[in-house]
Amino acid sequence: MKDVYTFKYFQDQDKQSYVSASYYIDILLNYFLINSAVDFGCGHGSWLRAMKDKGISNLTGIDGPWNNGLAIKDLNANFLQIDLTVDSLDIQKFDVAICVEVAEHINEIYSDKYIENKKMKNLTNLY
Repeated sequence: MKDVYTFKYFQDQDKQSYVSASYYIDILLNYFLINSAVDFGCGHGSWLRAMKDKGISNLTGIDGPWNNGLAIKDLNANFLQIDLTVDSLDIQKFDVAICVEVAEHINEIYSDKYIENKKMKNLTNLY
């Protein structure tokens, strides 16, 4: 995965992702009060950046070992570098959990662990 998710990959993807994120976050904010969010497979944080721009400040990004998390830390957000197919996840409850373009990268043999890590008590989940 390290060869796929290069800096250039994230750079090319960030602008389009930010536009999409802003659109969907506006919709969510019409229905839910959101003060905190976690983004599984956060990349360079375009979804987190869009949330921050909408006034949401309690933000956490989660991604694998191919991501050093520097872009997330620049947003004043928390960053966890873990492998969702192996590591167990024990984090706070969030108002919304974002998991866009992640599950299709998880090998079927690891799906149980991935699902276990997603069984948090988040109020709203966006897949």
